[in-house]
Amino acid sequence: MDQIYEELRRENPEIFYEIYEKASPDSTAESNHPGGSSSDSNLKTSDFNFVYVNRTKPIEVINPMNGRRTCEYAFVCVVKEDFLVSKKFVKIYVSEEYNVRDQSNPANAYFAGRFLFVPTPGRTESQPVAMAEEPVTVLCATVSQLESLYLERKHVREPGKILKSL
Repeated sequence: MDQIYEELRRENPEIFYEIYEKASPDSTAESNHPGGSSSDSNLKTSDFNFVYVNRTKPIEVINPMNGRRTCEYAFVCVVKEDFLVSKKFVKIYVSEEYNVRDQSNPANAYFAGRFLFVPTPGRTESQPVAMAEEPVTVLCATVSQLESLYLERKHVREPGKILKSL
């Protein structure tokens, strides 16, 4: 985690400052406030410790089908693109939880889901790209391990179905 913290702080400060807030060097309650205190003006950024907060915040979302804009509350999920040579960090916004059960069958229980949005390059809005229906578990594996796991699980669990494409 420390390696990601340092790498994000050094290489992607715009993402870093979106999910971390500075805490005072002495960590007093007064200066732990995101705005800091008046004595903070003589301190350098490197004098502060940073605390992971990643609060939900309003983002502007554009519907690519009709161009309508809406406000969505989301938090940042930072992903590292391993398949690229640069292995750069990418920012994805994750919505608050919605009930995404099949509305045509009222007997279905509550089914939690979240929508994923990516920022539109060079613009202020984001657009929907996917929906996540279950909590994610991170898996670090080689390609061959992943293929083996896939084949093993494929026999046990039926794949999901797309109810509606965005």
